[in-house]
Amino acid sequence: MIPIYGIYNKVEEIDLEELPDRFVLKTNHASGQVIICKDKHRMDWKNEFKKLKGWLESNYYYESGEWIYKDIQPKIICERLLDENISDYKFYCFSGKPEILLICFDRQYNLTMNYYDMNFNFLKVKQSSDNNSKQVNMPKKFEFMKSLAAELSAPFPHVRVDFFAIDDQVYFSELTFFDSNGMEAFEPVEWDYRLGSMIELPKQNVFDNCAESRRI
Repeated sequence: MIPIYGIYNKVEEIDLEELPDRFVLKTNHASGQVIICKDKHRMDWKNEFKKLKGWLESNYYYESGEWIYKDIQPKIICERLLDENISDYKFYCFSGKPEILLICFDRQYNLTMNYYDMNFNFLKVKQSSDNNSKQVNMPKKFEFMKSLAAELSAPFPHVRVDFFAIDDQVYFSELTFFDSNGMEAFEPVEWDYRLGSMIELPKQNVFDNCAESRRI
């Protein structure tokens, strides 16, 4: 896990004197709400704290429509800054089996997103907003991350398991159940079907359970 320096319910709880010079502040109830601090003495904290307060008052559910965000109690998380231009390794897993790897790199300069199979062969597929203009080498911990992704995804019909890797150290990032909110198409279009066909839905009829609950 990424080392955590603090978890706060409101901005006023943050004591900058207790924090190291470099860290990350982010909210737990949304996507993309991140402040990267490379030197706390050179930050405009009045502006950054104003930004954080606005984020805490927002509800990402009403922006994205993703129900899982609706009832989360907003908090601020402060954690170690791993790298200023970190790469993400995102494994698309189906019932505990990793099938596709998405690597996101050069986020600060020219975000590039490449897809690979589980033998690290480059796949000619992208989502509509992706840029995959250059290749990367296989990460040192590829097989290790793949085994972790299999273990973490085992309980779910589908989940994306995300990691960071710095040199020889792997850090867990998050579990993502709705990649791009499930709304961004793949190109070429047949990849929408290929990925969808990998999902095996549970045999149990969830609507029957709902009906039974109403009778009770």
